[in-house]
Amino acid sequence: MSKVKSHWEIREINFGYHSIINDTKDILTDLAEYGQWELHRTRIYPNGQKRVWIKRKVLRVKSSIITGLPKIV
Repeated sequence: MSKVKSHWEIREINFGYHSIINDTKDILTDLAEYGQWELHRTRIYPNGQKRVWIKRKVLRVKSSIITGLPKIV
């Protein structure tokens, strides 16, 4: 059986100070529902700018094919 290592892919999304909170929530909801993203971190700055980090698990499967076998004559 092959080993499975999990890593996280992280993406940063910036929303300007003019963005409406409901629109921001709709975008993040769509990313979570259709792209399998999870909310990782959120930062709202005093000027109203929003910065959001989202993450999703990336599965890297180690190959189970054996290479370099000696040739049988």
